[in-house]
Amino acid sequence: MCECTKRMGLLNDYQAVFNDWEDLKIIEKADSKIGSSYFLPHRPVVKNDNITTKIRPVFDASARESGKSLNQLLYTSPNLLGTNTGYFR
Repeated sequence: MCECTKRMGLLNDYQAVFNDWEDLKIIEKADSKIGSSYFLPHRPVVKNDNITTKIRPVFDASARESGKSLNQLLYTSPNLLGTNTGYFR
């Protein structure tokens, strides 16, 4: 875990975010015995001036351990906007 989170005394608050997400079935614990799991790296972002959310996780889907990142494996849809270069002068 980020050392700054421990120093600031926010480790329990950061863990509470993940506990809440687990209770709401947003995330689930990965079974390390299953070979096809992907662990998404994350870090805390702290904003003390926010009233409701002082600490929140930020995920790095572009990180890769070996092979492709999660971002590279996601489906890319076709560009529906087309080229707009002819509309602007």
